[in-house]
Amino acid sequence: MSDAHPAAIMPSAANRAASDYVDSVVGDELFETRTAAIAASRATDPDVKAYARLMARDYAASRADMTQAIAASAQDIAPPVVMSDHLQSMLDELGQGSGPNFDKTYIDQQIEAQEETLGLTSAYAEGGAAPSIKAAAGRLAPQIQAHLDQARAIEDALNKKL
Repeated sequence: MSDAHPAAIMPSAANRAASDYVDSVVGDELFETRTAAIAASRATDPDVKAYARLMARDYAASRADMTQAIAASAQDIAPPVVMSDHLQSMLDELGQGSGPNFDKTYIDQQIEAQEETLGLTSAYAEGGAAPSIKAAAGRLAPQIQAHLDQARAIEDALNKKL
């Protein structure tokens, strides 16, 4: 194998960074939409149910936005179709819950996932190399912050009820 064109064989550092970001954010979108579907049917608290519906709607829209951004980037990035092992284990844990403990678990998981995704998204929005993906991250970061703030408020309310 010739070393004359290693960039043609190996993805650039910028492409790897964009790919890593897409893997993380799309994996989180998968987690958010799947947990929202579970919470919409199993949650007992009306605020938790409303939050789950919001998550389902907003993350379906952000997934469409990210898909367009990936296409516009002209990079060879395939969004994942499965989530990380960590998110899958959180989903599995949520699927076993019921009642008020379910509500608390769902909101706690939302806070954890939103905090992680906000950090990654904010960083990519500031320093990402793929302009279209960077712009999508810039649009997504404030939405994630709003979701996180709402989840924390719901958590406070649930803690007062317990």
